[in-house]
Amino acid sequence: MPALDIRSLTLASVLAAMVLAAVLAFMRHYYPRHVRGIGHWAAAALLWCLAAALYSSARLTHPVISSTIASTFLLAGFGVYYTGCRRFSGRPARWRATAAATALAIATIAWFTHVQPSWPAQLRSMIGSVAGAELAILVFLQRHGRHSLPTRMIQGACAGQMLVIAYRLWTTFDGRAGLDLMDKTFEETIMVASFAPTLTLMCFGALLMATDQVVEELQHQITHDPLTGTLNRRALMQRCANELKRCERAGEDLSLLMVDLDHFKRINDRHGHQHGDAVLVHFAQRVRELLRGSDLLGRYGGEEFMVALPAAGAAQGHAAAQRIHQALARGHALDCPCSIGLATWDGPGDTLQALIQRADQALYCAKSRGRNQTCAH
Repeated sequence: MPALDIRSLTLASVLAAMVLAAVLAFMRHYYPRHVRGIGHWAAAALLWCLAAALYSSARLTHPVISSTIASTFLLAGFGVYYTGCRRFSGRPARWRATAAATALAIATIAWFTHVQPSWPAQLRSMIGSVAGAELAILVFLQRHGRHSLPTRMIQGACAGQMLVIAYRLWTTFDGRAGLDLMDKTFEETIMVASFAPTLTLMCFGALLMATDQVVEELQHQITHDPLTGTLNRRALMQRCANELKRCERAGEDLSLLMVDLDHFKRINDRHGHQHGDAVLVHFAQRVRELLRGSDLLGRYGGEEFMVALPAAGAAQGHAAAQRIHQALARGHALDCPCSIGLATWDGPGDTLQALIQRADQALYCAKSRGRNQTCAH
């Protein structure tokens, strides 16, 4: 079987990087500005494109171009990509440390290229630096990245090439280092061939990470109230229905609280709607602090909220209601008393609509008795 052409493999990396750089650049233009890191990833793909183009000119141009400058672009691309990951995750860029590590690696490569020429040492410096950069990306994503498919894709690409690099490093110590980057040996072919899929997967994984964030934000906007950040009515009803089914399967209780802020219209009339909005936001924050992770809080309409308490009977529901009353009686300027209606699921045959109706009736009872109290149905 004829050996694969190293230059063709390198040019394949150029084309892949060019396409991904263009895609990421368009994403940066059209995606929300608060999704950070996309510009860095696009720049990294472009630097990798330039590096691959210069590497492919080995034996045709001066070593300064085909080795030192190409390595500069390659390693700078990894540094910029790493910075993009940090920015995307909301972490500081750390440009100085990244630039210092890149400069040290490039100086080492230049030393073994021009001052003390040694292809094995030059190769070790170059691919060892790449492995170090990929390890930094892998570790950072493990610590601070989302545990999602795109993140695993990037980590897998880095880990896979690090294995190839480890094999190539081993071959440099047993007489199989070759002559230069374009040497058509099996070891060099495998090394060069690994870059195209690795860089493609890294860029594609970055693209998917940004897309996932945008999709999550859109889903949040669809399911949450824009003012208070609680579930909106449609999402609240859907999740309560799902929770009711789960409780029925598990044989657990479910309590529902209908909460209405007392005399809220007076607040808007006396202090204005902006103050009223601040009261609603404050209420949602207070209640959210009191709830368990499994509890549901949603804005049912206007100044009326609904709280679903899975695996909670009447006693636990009443205790949760009392905690809400106490939290809104601490003297904060935005505290507003509320009336609460409590209803508990009666078991199989009881529906969500019936449960809500009983909670509404209990809320009406609390209001008719003077407000700022809880009634149960």
